[in-house]
Amino acid sequence: MESSVGGIVNKFKMRSRRDVLVFDDILVEYIKRCEKAGYKKDMEEIGFYWGSLTIQAFLPRALRVIPVSVIANTIGMTVWRNIGLLDYMKVVQKNGMATLETRNEYITRTIGKNSFIIGKYAAILSFLSARNVELLKSKQTTKDSIYVFKVKKERRTDVRSKGKRRYDQLNQKKIDIEYTLKDFLKRRIFQIQNNKLFFREQSMLSLENTLFCIISNRAVMLDEVCEISYDFFKKVIKSEKIEEHVSFLKKLMQVMGWGRFKIIIQSQNKIKFEIENAPCGLQEEPDNWDFLVFMILGYLRVFDKKFHLSEKNFGKKICLQFRY
Repeated sequence: MESSVGGIVNKFKMRSRRDVLVFDDILVEYIKRCEKAGYKKDMEEIGFYWGSLTIQAFLPRALRVIPVSVIANTIGMTVWRNIGLLDYMKVVQKNGMATLETRNEYITRTIGKNSFIIGKYAAILSFLSARNVELLKSKQTTKDSIYVFKVKKERRTDVRSKGKRRYDQLNQKKIDIEYTLKDFLKRRIFQIQNNKLFFREQSMLSLENTLFCIISNRAVMLDEVCEISYDFFKKVIKSEKIEEHVSFLKKLMQVMGWGRFKIIIQSQNKIKFEIENAPCGLQEEPDNWDFLVFMILGYLRVFDKKFHLSEKNFGKKICLQFRY
């Protein structure tokens, strides 16, 4: 994993992609609240869409002819274990059924039963088997989970996307950056423990960025992200001056891969953000960074609860204005 042009480029995986770092407590809590509020189907569809887009873009064609169980139990488990998504995975495909067993999987290990991860697994199994799949039963616990899918006869079709070439063009702009992941590790602002990144004892995970464009476009309970972000950052951030508060935000978000930030304090109660090279997703729909916007707003409200978004423009760069 390396920091590049305000983003995280993960080269450990089979094809390079634009990743971002996200705090576990923010994303997982968001999914938990959505599922609890009755949006389980939406979370499953988001997981399926993200899973479909990423596997069809990043899995090399030479590997697509290998049996599902071989890819999942060797390459898949190794990659996912190394980036902290799970500790163990085994797939057995027999008599038109695919059984998936996992241990300590991301999201489920924190909140237990959830539909998001079911959608993600369905997308992967569907792509690898080249058939549509249907969940027959599942048992999810914070330690171990098992899923049984029926592999149908009808062939799957690729989901529409902007394409890997366009995705790479949008995410590989040459822009100088002031702070890198390497800088934060050297200064011990971030630490690595058991192959996981931590910031002030709070864990982070590197995820392909399309997920957050999809969440933003779906707009399911997005205002909750602001509250979740506020609750999270008030535990780890303390600033006496607004200049210090936004200066650290600039460094933090840039190192986490969300783009190159320029922050201007325009007056006593007005702040302008300009974000270049924000992460662009694979989805066919327009790129959307509302998840990031609400995450920033939650951070700002740690300094003053009166902060609110007064202007927003998603163009060649993200332009935001906040007042308080």
